[in-house]
Amino acid sequence: LMAAGLNQSKRKVVISQRRGSILDCFGRPLTDEILESVTLVFPNEQGPMVLSELLTGDELTTALNKLKNGNAVRVNKAYKKETEGAVSIEIPKRYSGTLTHIIGYTDSSNNGVSGLEKGMNSILKSDNSISVSYEIDSTGRMLSGAGYSIDYGQTDTFVKLTVDKEIQMILENSMSVVESGAAVIIDAENGKIKAT
Repeated sequence: LMAAGLNQSKRKVVISQRRGSILDCFGRPLTDEILESVTLVFPNEQGPMVLSELLTGDELTTALNKLKNGNAVRVNKAYKKETEGAVSIEIPKRYSGTLTHIIGYTDSSNNGVSGLEKGMNSILKSDNSISVSYEIDSTGRMLSGAGYSIDYGQTDTFVKLTVDKEIQMILENSMSVVESGAAVIIDAENGKIKAT
């Protein structure tokens, strides 16, 4: 009963789903290499003030109503001030723009729908997520002074390609001035694709 009571007093908010990495031939990341800041605003006394500094207009009104109902609000901006009302987290941005025609993309359910994301979905898909947990009172508001914990939900699965990231970037920069066409760089010794 005590364990059930403790679980009822905790709230967990998923910030981002994790997937396995896609790496080049040297193990350099082709996904999740750029970080972006998001802020989770907590349903407590300081939360509305933080929201009013981050949002305006209808977005602010909607977010304040959500907060009033005891729900934390995710804002895709950084908040630099220290407060009990929010936490800013740097999360990996899945795609950087390199090799996107091969990597593909995922849907809102974290399933690959094209390219390597689809073809290697069984390896790359993960139940892990980046999440923030905090304690709440009987009304669903964050307990003052209780703090929060962040779980980065690391995943160790990956897919390693024969592509060389540096060669790929050079090829993509070179092809950006070409109106139409395609290019592939292949290692003549072993037939491995180094860039496409």
